[in-house]
Amino acid sequence: MSDFGLPRVDLDALSIEADAIGRVPAEVARMRQVVPVAVMANVLVVAMNDPTDIRAVDDLFFVTQLRIEPVIATADAIKRALAKYYP
Repeated sequence: MSDFGLPRVDLDALSIEADAIGRVPAEVARMRQVVPVAVMANVLVVAMNDPTDIRAVDDLFFVTQLRIEPVIATADAIKRALAKYYP
């Protein structure tokens, strides 16, 4: 799979900001299979396996009112991070 020119992140090694997790409700994160990793000013960095999922990006913008900046993570890493940060 192409990385779409976006950076890859290793969610297992990354220190994820509590503020980022708190911005996205668990049901949205699970439904869209995304993990928020950082907040910088008006930008939410979100790990996702498919950055072309416009509905996920739109949903995240709607609930956070922040610009969404996708980064790439594997589907398995996303599942592990969701179980860890949204128990």
